[in-house]
Amino acid sequence: MVLVGSLGVVHAQNNSNSLRESLLEPDNSEVFVIAHRGDWHGTAENSLHAIQKAIEKGAKIALVDLQRTKDGELVLFSDPTLERLTNGTGAVSDKTLEELRKLSYKEYQGDASQAFIPTWKEALAFAQGKILLEVTPGDYLEQVIEEATAAHALQNIIISGERPSQEDVMFIPVVDLDGEDALQQLATCLEAKPVAVELRYRSDDNTLLPQALQQLKGRCRICFNTLKEGLAGSHVDVNRERTPDQTWGTLIR
Repeated sequence: MVLVGSLGVVHAQNNSNSLRESLLEPDNSEVFVIAHRGDWHGTAENSLHAIQKAIEKGAKIALVDLQRTKDGELVLFSDPTLERLTNGTGAVSDKTLEELRKLSYKEYQGDASQAFIPTWKEALAFAQGKILLEVTPGDYLEQVIEEATAAHALQNIIISGERPSQEDVMFIPVVDLDGEDALQQLATCLEAKPVAVELRYRSDDNTLLPQALQQLKGRCRICFNTLKEGLAGSHVDVNRERTPDQTWGTLIR
């Protein structure tokens, strides 16, 4: 299945084992959509509902953010503080999980939702068999791996940014093509056998992009971040309805 253009089309539910197998084939032309914080339009970002909506709309990976509570639980939450996303105040790290469960989780427009703040363990169990989970672990990499291992879900997670010590864990490093020695950094990344490399560049006419694409060809997949302008040149999600082919089509080709 190739998902091109809008996420508005509902596809059949995926199988996470087959998704992993397909993702590990660098020459496979199947396009993987990574839903950052799930599909959070009409619900709370990083909630289980947002992950479920991403599954229903055909995304193959949900990229989630983590914070750690006062009592040591990893929870899916975007910000270090509570104000933007809940009716609470203060730092997530100063609250216990029980205290967080009592807060009202806001939808993307600021309205109260029925969603709750899930733990990493709950997200692993919920996603099992349905979608892959990518995570930016920050200071929590060891705990992320430990809990995924205990949940028998290590094969279904992807570490974003840094290489985990376990060789069988998928990871996606980031290479800035506007930085110094970008191609050498790319070569170094490839030695660690990532499942993909995210290429970032500010301008569409970046001179290193063609060389980087050639360097990656047949060795691992290519990841583009279209969250905002300047991560993949001018290709940004807010233009997806007005110019879908220019926004996503060019990158896919």
